Amino acid sequence: MLGTISLSAYISAYLTRNLTLGAGDLEQNSAGVPTHKYIIRDVEGLGLPPSTISKAEFGTSDGSFFLASRVPERNIVITVGFNPNYAIGETVAKLRRDLYALARPGQRVQMTFAEAYLGPGTSTEWRNITGYVETHEPVVFAKDPTVKISFICTEPFFEGGYDSITGSNTYDFTYAGDVDTGLDLSITMRATGSSVRLTNAADGASLGIVGSYVANDVIRFITKPGGKRVYRTGPSGSGDFIGGIIYDSTWPMLKPGRNVLTVSGSISNPASSGTLGYYKLYGGF
Repeated sequence: MLGTISLSAYISAYLTRNLTLGAGDLEQNSAGVPTHKYIIRDVEGLGLPPSTISKAEFGTSDGSFFLASRVPERNIVITVGFNPNYAIGETVAKLRRDLYALARPGQRVQMTFAEAYLGPGTSTEWRNITGYVETHEPVVFAKDPTVKISFICTEPFFEGGYDSITGSNTYDFTYAGDVDTGLDLSITMRATGSSVRLTNAADGASLGIVGSYVANDVIRFITKPGGKRVYRTGPSGSGDFIGGIIYDSTWPMLKPGRNVLTVSGSISNPASSGTLGYYKLYGGF
């Protein structure tokens, strides 16, 4: 038996107004009442975003020299159709005005996309992303009126939920995302020490810190790009450890697949317990 795939989207602005978009083939229920007021006609920009390649030209040779690469912002464009319930006085014009209020240019919105496989082993995948409305352009005078909304997502990757695990000095697990992601690890120290190191065997990245701590102090590692931090709280007081980073350190990130994080330091097995949390990131939907 073959299954079918349906796509839906959920848009939230300022957490006060919500919009649910249904797939185009689910416009009415069995009683003829519109299932969704707004219908997805098309969505662009859900795949892998293009990268920006920095390079330098050779003065006298063919080709160029690679310098670096990065993924810029994502541009998602949603074409929306209207499906008013005329029996209760809804019109295309009213739905269009309501949509104007939800997605004004410059407004910050959160989008959730769901792809459901309807067949044997039914499953649904959810992906979240935040964007800003770039343009909101209606097609008014048409047999099938639509509106095209363009969103600029400054964080180009989709979030697929938050996971956490507990442990102490070793965390051996599989990261299900397909894009590197930062981690948030809080460890409770079991005794007095003067240094601590966090290492991921997946790529050898290792972050070493010189700084004192005592039993029951909590050291927190945050390695998300743009928000990196290491600090201590507990019996010995609060303090930022960022100034104690050893010069050859690299910030550990979680890699797609298996990761083995280990905590070491000036004493063996320095952590008595810990909690590791992270967001699963995906390059496309």
